[in-house]
Amino acid sequence: MINLLKLLKGLCKFILNILFAVQIALVILIFLTAAYWFFDLAEMSLFSFAEPIATAVINLVKHFYDKDVMVGGTYIDSSLLLFDILAGLLVFVITKIKYYINVAIERINFGIENCKKKIENNFNEELKENAENHIKSMNKAALMIKFSAKSMNVDNIWGDNAAAGVKEKNEEAIKILHMSIKHITYCKFFPDYDKLIIIVNDFSKIDNVLFFVEQAIKRIKENMKAKKWVLTSYIGADCYNGRADFDKDILPTLKQLTALELKNDIVFLGNFSLRYNLLANPAYEALVKGSYEIHGGSEVYYLVKKN
Repeated sequence: MINLLKLLKGLCKFILNILFAVQIALVILIFLTAAYWFFDLAEMSLFSFAEPIATAVINLVKHFYDKDVMVGGTYIDSSLLLFDILAGLLVFVITKIKYYINVAIERINFGIENCKKKIENNFNEELKENAENHIKSMNKAALMIKFSAKSMNVDNIWGDNAAAGVKEKNEEAIKILHMSIKHITYCKFFPDYDKLIIIVNDFSKIDNVLFFVEQAIKRIKENMKAKKWVLTSYIGADCYNGRADFDKDILPTLKQLTALELKNDIVFLGNFSLRYNLLANPAYEALVKGSYEIHGGSEVYYLVKKN
């Protein structure tokens, strides 16, 4: 369609150029013949160089109309006068035609722009669909959970060794967390002393997993608090598809996210945010936490429970 409109626009411009040339030629011809006729009546030879042109015009007109006009009792040849009148009318008609052709060109340009916008919108929709399909193909999620314990019995000025028992409490919290959520059937769990990695095989179940994890961590913190220990959690999340190499592509990202030590937040990068927002009814809202030095500088997001 757009090629047809461009062809039509080119044809209109070609016709405009021809009409413009004809119009210029007619104006010059009117000027020469009118000037020759006027000075010839005055018996002056100022425009005698135009005589061949005037003679040709007179002969042409006399093929269609041959009649003299009486002026002051004298008959004069009115061929040039008639030609100039008709040529002037023709110049006016050409001006009108040019106006309507320019209007047509404007409408054609409008049609071309609409076609371009439609093509661009279709292209953008196709890109968006491809991007969504690519994001939706990331149907697995991974969580890395780490804890940092601190004894409430240690005074900052006079207290005992702050590191005493911390490693054991961190490992204890990981074991309790694993025992609390290992019943989730669509997940795989990989406890490793101070951290727990959870693989979610179906991303659509991520909200259920997060709910169980949050509830379990909440209970663990309450129990630790009763024993005079403050427990802080660091959780990193990522999504991927079956073709990804977990150890090379996903695990380093999870380690970097938890290394940020953003307390008690579930943090992740933009790809997880995009995939999460494609859920039908997400229970959380993904918000920007800030920009951090991950993969050369990336925005980090975190989840907030919806009301």
